[in-house]
Amino acid sequence: MTGPLPAYDRLILLGHLGRMLEAGINMARALQALSEQATSERARDVMRLLLRHIDSGRALSAAMAASRAFSPLEVGVVRAGELGGSLPEALRRLLSHQERDLGIARQIHASLLYPTVVMGCAFGLVIFLGQYLVAGLAPVLHQARVPLPLITRVVVGAVEMMHRPLPLFFLVVLSALAGWRILVWARSPSGKTLIGRAFLRMPLVGPVMLSVETQRVCEGLGILYGCGIPMVTALNQVADMCTFEQTREAVKTVASDLQQGVRLSLALKSTGFFPAVVIHMVGAGEEAGQLTHLLEKVSEYQEMQIRASLERFAAAIEPVSIVAMGILVAGIILVVFAPLYQVIATLD
Repeated sequence: MTGPLPAYDRLILLGHLGRMLEAGINMARALQALSEQATSERARDVMRLLLRHIDSGRALSAAMAASRAFSPLEVGVVRAGELGGSLPEALRRLLSHQERDLGIARQIHASLLYPTVVMGCAFGLVIFLGQYLVAGLAPVLHQARVPLPLITRVVVGAVEMMHRPLPLFFLVVLSALAGWRILVWARSPSGKTLIGRAFLRMPLVGPVMLSVETQRVCEGLGILYGCGIPMVTALNQVADMCTFEQTREAVKTVASDLQQGVRLSLALKSTGFFPAVVIHMVGAGEEAGQLTHLLEKVSEYQEMQIRASLERFAAAIEPVSIVAMGILVAGIILVVFAPLYQVIATLD
């Protein structure tokens, strides 16, 4: 059994488990009830696996780690809750974290839905016009023997090739090989680094991604450190949650600096990755002895930044998508009708 459970399934599982434990239900009975209630076969299998580990005398955190269905953050928080005798409280913290994380992910998906649909419709319309309008007018343009612009010759040639099985087959094979090669490169360390750097530098997407990564780091640190896990251990666990290689390297650098005796705020500043507001709030938390509280406040602040950035992104991307669709459609029409006007002028 490999691969983590979907975020929603983990949210339901840990939330229900925490409530059952608070109600006084023992661990084995709670897991048995959750396995019977699970709606997916994958979640049911995970519940049964956890139950077998619990029945054999293992702790819940060890069972979660063995299943490989949970993140290092979730395993670490549950382990800290077990050691501190406050497992329901630890599960409540995880539930709050997962609800916020899932809410942000849903808002990001909702912000990307509109431009995705618009651009998909635009490309579909372009393909439709190319297959029927260009294919129908291509014989007329050939018979007229009128000099065609380069872009028109390219479009007409592409449409004609789509109706020939052998060139189309080679095009599909070459595209598949190129896509596979790009996918292999994207999963390599150098590919992940370059893609992450490109995303973080994009005008509209970059600030949102930086806020998401910062919020995830601060919230993870606040939960783990608040549960009694040493900061260096918490940093190493949070690094595994990061999406981009740049964030992961920055967090690991902070962990290394802390082992050398550097303060957390100074270590964050030395990376040059985290925003100044985060650094100053963490520094204030260190000076006041309320680092956990300030990390939670930083996480809440970054969450507000993410939602505001997503609203700005959605407001900016809607007109951009409409304009891009108009340019695509106008381009394919001009490609066809510009030489058609030349044909009519020649006949006149």
